Parts: sequence; structure tokens; C-alpha cells
Amino acid sequence: MNLKSGTDNFGIVIAFLAPGFILLWGASYHVHMVQEWLKAGETGAPTVGGFLYVTLGSIAAGVAVSGFRWLLLDFILCAIFKCKNQELNFKHLSGKEDAFNFINENHYRYYQYYANMLIAVLITYISRFIARCFQDKDLLNQREFFFFAVILIVEVVLGIGAWDARRKFYERAKDILSN
Repeated sequence: MNLKSGTDNFGIVIAFLAPGFILLWGASYHVHMVQEWLKAGETGAPTVGGFLYVTLGSIAAGVAVSGFRWLLLDFILCAIFKCKNQELNFKHLSGKEDAFNFINENHYRYYQYYANMLIAVLITYISRFIARCFQDKDLLNQREFFFFAVILIVEVVLGIGAWDARRKFYERAKDILSN
């Protein structure tokens, strides 16, 4: 089985680009330049420059989010769910690279997506909330409560998805690397 195809790029897109875009969206509440990147041109079509800035900015933001995910969420998940012995022994990897790459793309990349998106959505929600505070909008209305409830549900689902994908990756990686 050879995994060197377009599917390798899909894992990177979901792990970094999508969460990074959400974080850029959150930044657009406070950074005028990012607002301009996210706007369509005067013709209503996105500009090439805007597309390039958003793509590169999303990748950079996604990698930064991944750092925060590693610093915060990886430790929290292990503390809550008692991650035991998640050190992988790669001395038996020889000849099993395709199988390892397969579980990496089908479990660890999804863990990165869920966990990175959890961080990005939380930061974006906080950014939106702060922006609304400065606009003197009524923050205690029914619509805002509904929006908060939806974000809370999304965060819980992303957290459970992150935990499950990480657990499956380590279980299957240990099976592959055991002998």
C-alpha cells in the first residue's frame, strides 16, 4: 500500500488549514487587515491576493493553534483520561511504515483537527464576545444564549472526538509497533 498521494495533503488541510481559518475569522473582529483579507473584492469575487493571504495566514494560524493545543489540551486530556504509557517504541517500525502512516492519517490527523478546532473555536468565540462588548450590544439576549449553547455543544463534541481519535491512534500504533 502506497500512501504517497493526494490524501496526504488532506490530513494537513484538516489539521492546520481549517482551524487556522477559524482563528483568522476570530482575528477579523479586531484586526482590520484580516477583515480585508476575508472580504470579497468589489466585483464580489475573491481576489488572488486575498486568497493567498488567507491561505498562508490560515496555515500559520493553524500551526500556532497546534502549539497551543499541544501545550494545553494534550496535557488536559491525559490528566482527565489517564493516558497511560503513550510513548511509542519505534524500534520495530521497519517494514510497517505504510501501516503506521495509515493510522497516522486516519486517526492522529483527525485528533489534530478536533483538538485544534476546539482551541480555534474557543478563541474565536471569545474574540467575538469581546468585540460585541465594545459595541455595547445587548449580550444577555435569547439569541446570544442560543449561540453560546451551540458553541458549548460544538466544543463538547470536538473534545470527545479529539479524545477518541487520540485513543484510537495510540492503541493502533502500539499494536503496529509491538513486534
